[in-house]
Amino acid sequence: VIQASTFGVNNEEALATQAFAKKDSFAIYPNPASEVVNISVTANLIGQTATLYNAIGQKIYETVLSEQTQIQTSPFAKGIYLIKIGSDSKKLILR
Repeated sequence: VIQASTFGVNNEEALATQAFAKKDSFAIYPNPASEVVNISVTANLIGQTATLYNAIGQKIYETVLSEQTQIQTSPFAKGIYLIKIGSDSKKLILR
């Protein structure tokens, strides 16, 4: 804590607050994957759509989310993909 009066700022409060926490979040595992990838979502994302894009931006798969969603990845080629849910996205590597 800086206690210098020349700054005129109270910096005793933490900058990391709940206001910065993401309300909509999801996890994908395993990553990298080979046959199956699991998507775990927060309650407010249940019922939304998860879309899988390949490296050149083509939509190759889409599914409606439950609390635990599983995607069979064995039909897809090895490579880097993007899973997008709402405005959030994560990279997925298929081996």
